[in-house]
Amino acid sequence: MRQFQTGLAAIVVAAVSCPLANADDGPARYNVEAATVVYELGGIQSGTKTVYWDNYGRRELAVSKTSITAGSMTIEREEIVLTLPDFIYTIDPVARTATRVPNPIRDMAQGQPDVVGMGLDILRNMGGTQTGTETIAGVTCDVWTVPSLHSTTCIWQGVPLSNETNMSGMTVTVRATSVVEGPVDPALFELDPALTVRDMSAMPNLPGR
Repeated sequence: MRQFQTGLAAIVVAAVSCPLANADDGPARYNVEAATVVYELGGIQSGTKTVYWDNYGRRELAVSKTSITAGSMTIEREEIVLTLPDFIYTIDPVARTATRVPNPIRDMAQGQPDVVGMGLDILRNMGGTQTGTETIAGVTCDVWTVPSLHSTTCIWQGVPLSNETNMSGMTVTVRATSVVEGPVDPALFELDPALTVRDMSAMPNLPGR
C-alpha cells in the first residue's frame, strides 16, 4: 500500500503542471523543457536517483540505485523507469526485463481545458494544501502537504524536488541535490530492443473534478 500511495503522489504531482495536450506527444508534464535532476534518498532506504527529461517531460528516464537494510540483511536494487507519451516502462537491468503500463497522464488530460487547475483540484480533493515555499538545489519550489498520503512534497515548475512520506512508522525521503536545466542525450529515451517486455494493467482511475 505504501508503494502505491507513493506512486499515486508522483502522478498527482505530474498532473499539477500539465499544459494542454499535444495531439502527437500527449500533454507536457513540466514547465521546463529539458533538465537533469539528481536526488538523494533517505529514511528506510538510502541511495540516489537521477532523472533526465526532454520535451517538457513527455520523455523521461529515472535511474534509481537503492539500498535497504532490515536487521542483518541488506538489499541493493537498481531500477530504471522510462516514461514515453504512450507507455511507462519499469526496467530491471539485471534480469533484462521490463513491465509496461499505459501512461495515465495522457488520459487524465483529455477534454480538460485547464489541466493545471485539474492537478491542483486533485491535490485539494485529497486534502492537500500549499503551506509555503522552500529553496532546494538553488531553486524555489512550492511546499504541498497531503495528509491523506502522509506526505509533503515541494514542486518546482511541475517537478517534485523533494518528497517525504511517513507511514506505519517508516519514513521515505527524496530530495534534489542538483538541478541542471538544458538538453539531454536523446538516446537516453530509446528502449533497448533486447528487453523482454511484459504488459501490465493500467493504474486505477484517480479522483478528478
